[in-house]
Amino acid sequence: MVKLFALLIPRDGMSPLDFFAHWRYEHGPLAGRIRRATSYVQCHRLPLQPEDLPILPHGGTAEVAFPSLESANGLMDDPDYTDHAAHDEDNFHHMDRMTALQCTEHLVLAAPAPVRRDTGGVKVMQFVHRPDGVSPEDFRAAWLADAEDEVALLEELRATRSSRWAQVPEAYDDGGDVRFDGVRELWWPDQWAFEVNRARRPEAWARLIAGPAVDGARSGFLVTTENRVTWPD
Repeated sequence: MVKLFALLIPRDGMSPLDFFAHWRYEHGPLAGRIRRATSYVQCHRLPLQPEDLPILPHGGTAEVAFPSLESANGLMDDPDYTDHAAHDEDNFHHMDRMTALQCTEHLVLAAPAPVRRDTGGVKVMQFVHRPDGVSPEDFRAAWLADAEDEVALLEELRATRSSRWAQVPEAYDDGGDVRFDGVRELWWPDQWAFEVNRARRPEAWARLIAGPAVDGARSGFLVTTENRVTWPD
């Protein structure tokens, strides 16, 4: 499976409420018509973001999962997209300022029960840039490998599940740098559970987000809630 993460910048002058309403109620049903997608999830930025974390300026992320990279690369030519959602993109976000990642997953901590369309919770997303001197290949190998004590840290922080995602090797084919090399997804039952456990266990939190292969100065966070438009129930 390959998942597309698309970080969205709201249109200039658009309030957070208007952005949320258009994305969820207008754009969501249009994007839900994309049959090649095995899931389409909107991760909406929550109004209160932690003041002590480097929070990204985006309004949220669109996440679209595909069975393969070939299927993902065909999205922009798929009539399911071009005839519907494509015409609406610029109505609520800057398509030309979007940051996109195509990633594969390493599951770190599985959910205690199957995740349904209506399963609640808050998702904390860490968008990661690799340190200088670390090649994309070395970053990907480290980011998609088991990390010592990571599950113990997650359990100490009372997270309910976690995944790490790394850009596919093809993302580096043109030889240029990318905005982010990977994504860490962390879930808690609600925002209070996240804030309380992070505050009470600062050393565990610091160790968790520092590795592996993370340049903290070029990484950032978003605290979100998921709207699962297309979901494999």
